[in-house]
Amino acid sequence: MNGTPYLIDVGENAVRRLVQAGVDFVRVGRVFITHGHSDHTMGLPALLASQWEFQRRDPVVIYGPPGTQKLVSGALVFLEENSADPRYRRKPHADRRDGRGARCSARRDISR
Repeated sequence: MNGTPYLIDVGENAVRRLVQAGVDFVRVGRVFITHGHSDHTMGLPALLASQWEFQRRDPVVIYGPPGTQKLVSGALVFLEENSADPRYRRKPHADRRDGRGARCSARRDISR
């Protein structure tokens, strides 16, 4: 929308599919999750980790049905170890001001 890629659901291999389609996954700033099944959500940690590795600075906003906040929180907990490990944080990432990995906020639950 207006040159900004949005993602509807984020299943396994979502980042790979975006690259194959010629979409810059780092620019995806909004994710809409239709429902909480794993085939619609399993790629969320990979998307957030990949964006962090490619130095996305802005938070990704994720919209979804009830339970989305729990899903997002779990993905961020899953990724914390990567951002805390100094061996993983190679030189290109050393300038991160917040010292953490990807940030995300679920603004509100949506349904239907």
